[in-house]
Parts: sequence; C-alpha cells; structure tokens
Amino acid sequence: MRVFSTKRACPNCGRSFAEPDPRLFSFNSKHGWCRECFGTGLKLAGVDWDEEREKTGTEDHVLDSWIEWLEVDEACGACAGARLNREALAVLWQGRSISELASLPVAKLAGVFGGIELSGREAEIARISWRS
Repeated sequence: MRVFSTKRACPNCGRSFAEPDPRLFSFNSKHGWCRECFGTGLKLAGVDWDEEREKTGTEDHVLDSWIEWLEVDEACGACAGARLNREALAVLWQGRSISELASLPVAKLAGVFGGIELSGREAEIARISWRS
C-alpha cells in the first residue's frame, strides 16, 4: 500500500516540506545548493559560511574560495557531485531528479522532452495552456 500526504509530509520520517520553489532547483541559490559543497559538487575543506552573508542571503561566498575548489577533483560525499540538496534531489518527474535529467546528453534530453504530453495533475502543476 502506498501512502500519500496532502501536507507534503513523509509518513516514514515525519518530516514536512515547504512548497517547492524554483530556487530549490538551482545550485546557485542557498535554497537549492548542497549544504556540504555550496553547489560546487566538489568535496570542499575549510570553506566557512560567513554569518553576515547567511543573514543577508548573499550567495556569492563560493567565489571567495574558487582557487581552492578548482583544484579539487573529488566529488562531494553528500550530493555525489549533483550539486543540489537532498530536498531538491528528492523531487522526481517521471522517476528522474532534475540532476539526472540535466546530466543527459542534449540529444537524449530533446527526446525526453520533445514528446511530452501532460494531462490531468501534471498539466495542472506545469500550468500548461494548450493551443490548437
């Protein structure tokens, strides 16, 4: 039996989640980036989050240490190089996360999205206006 929640809550762990926001799916935003690697996808050591920037929401702190992380070639252990946080990666469309879709070659991605015909709930969520 599958259980679904109307309150965006997990019946297994009891966590509830905010309504998805477009910023959740961007590794350039503190709302979406992996908290361990700040959206770089790389294993970072010694990169601190400035408290002032946390208060103001400034998201350019990754640039402060660009020299350090450019030389790192090991994937982040938390996101496995996907650059997004767990919440963003848990959102699936047709069984795939945004990271999985973004990693597809362009030709294959065109095939995935080229034949989309959404109806019902998916069309409502996507807010597609069909034109004849």
